[in-house]
Amino acid sequence: MNPLISNRQALVNRDGIPIEQAKLLAEFHGPRLCCNSRPDEVGMCAWSSDGQYFAWSCGYRIVKIILWTKYRNWKNEKNATSRTLEFPGVIVIDAGEQVRSLCLGSKSVNGKRQTTERRRRDSFHLLVVDDVILVTGLGNGRIRMWDIKSGCLLGELIDHSACVCDLSFSPTGLLRLLSASVDGSLKLWDMEDDGNLQKTLCTRSKALFGCCWSPNGRMIASVGDYRSVLIWDVEHFRIIWDLVGHQHSVCKCSFSPDGALLATCSFDTCVIVWDVAGGVALQRLHHLLPPPSVIFAGGSNGSCVRCLSFSSDGSHLGTVCDDGFFRLWDLSNSKFPVQAASVDGVCCQFSPDGAVLAVGTLQGKALMWNSAVQIPSLQHFCRLSIRRHFPLSTIDGLCLLPKRLQQFLRYDAF
Repeated sequence: MNPLISNRQALVNRDGIPIEQAKLLAEFHGPRLCCNSRPDEVGMCAWSSDGQYFAWSCGYRIVKIILWTKYRNWKNEKNATSRTLEFPGVIVIDAGEQVRSLCLGSKSVNGKRQTTERRRRDSFHLLVVDDVILVTGLGNGRIRMWDIKSGCLLGELIDHSACVCDLSFSPTGLLRLLSASVDGSLKLWDMEDDGNLQKTLCTRSKALFGCCWSPNGRMIASVGDYRSVLIWDVEHFRIIWDLVGHQHSVCKCSFSPDGALLATCSFDTCVIVWDVAGGVALQRLHHLLPPPSVIFAGGSNGSCVRCLSFSSDGSHLGTVCDDGFFRLWDLSNSKFPVQAASVDGVCCQFSPDGAVLAVGTLQGKALMWNSAVQIPSLQHFCRLSIRRHFPLSTIDGLCLLPKRLQQFLRYDAF
């Protein structure tokens, strides 16, 4: 039974309590139908690290990019009450092949441009000069890089043998790219060294569907078939944790802003929030209630959780599911979502400030929802800061701390 029940008045959970309906801020459309339609490539979306640019895949090899800050100013100046009013400043890029993943990379961290001692080569001059670049993972296994201002192709990375399902830039501003492919491999690329391949990581999975960096750039996570959830140490390229808990293939993964938690979503209708330091499951967010049996969860159940995204405050999680809803969860009270809306979503991504949750749809649209997350407690922000700057071993060594406070810092209690 679906834990969300829709009627003409409101969404209610299984206990009959109304769930807040999310507010739609903007709606961006894809291109018109054409003969090159590929319905399995639409829906991917990504924000730049500073929240200025937003990109989404519309299908038919097309990727669109908008300057989000400019769009908001334009909408206010035009008094645009219609969500579908056409914005004139959209950048359109034809990727040339089926687009299966995309991301925006930047040399800026928290608004400050990062520099390195390495000498730049002329062949990637545009990539180094521009603050933001677009990278697209294609169905033929190739990765292409684009200048978002001119729409020109900067280069192409060729090493995967099958389609690239996920891409992620290092959050440290060093333009290190992580790619996951259905060929079962993770690859790290150094974009400041002409895009040279730095490392190939192989797993037991025949196919990988998702990857992500930890906020400090010291760990990466990968997910795929055979219920695979792996956390890697980037310095030594070894597996730290092989997490066991899902009943089906795992679709996507996301670290919390402090790097203490890892959230994974799966075809088994469930999201698991993991403790990165201990390698144990802390919470399960069920999208089908009562939770399905192992046999049903491991098969075609109609409630696959396609994607998820952590908010910037680390206490909220956005998910999209095959049952036709996107949900916003408060991890301090995760029995039911606090906000939801009916949408055929396949991808979701919080803006860096956490104010907007972007959802990519099967129709090639990008829907911008007002997340309206509640402000967490001061205790939570203190924990976020402590876990971001101190390892768990340091916290465990503070024997004078009350046991309840230690449990809170360890996320044993939300």
